Amino acid sequence: MAWVRLSGARDLRWHGVYRGPDADLVRRLARSFQALNARHFAAALPLVPIRLSDRMRTRLGHIVLERTGGAPVAIVLSRRHVVEHPWRDVEDTLLHEMIHLWQCANGQRVDHGPRFRAMARQVGVAAAARRRVGTPARPHARTPARPHTRTPAPPHEMDGT
Repeated sequence: MAWVRLSGARDLRWHGVYRGPDADLVRRLARSFQALNARHFAAALPLVPIRLSDRMRTRLGHIVLERTGGAPVAIVLSRRHVVEHPWRDVEDTLLHEMIHLWQCANGQRVDHGPRFRAMARQVGVAAAARRRVGTPARPHARTPARPHTRTPAPPHEMDGT
């Protein structure tokens, strides 16, 4: 877990706080958080702990909110995703979760609705970030949709008798 500063709290920077086996990864994620926060949110997002999870199989990450009040508690990313996929994909997942943090900070509902999708387009990430963890990453460029082709069903044979 990487502790970073929450609004009005004492400064708990990520270095020196987490000393577990993922310390280097968590510090790198914290640095990415700060860079993405500055680049896309004018450094206005509250800083929250970043954690890694071994339990995620289909999700790449999620934001943890308080049950009462909905305040952000942490951003959690799949450890497998962080270790096995390109760092650009990991930062895209982090940025996706940071958009949810932006929703919290602006009093919005945390969802994948129109405001989320608009912000995702603005910062350049996919609004949906699901894939089976452990599968190869897809290219970032959107591929044109394949034309929908459908084999026509055979006509009903009518009994001619």
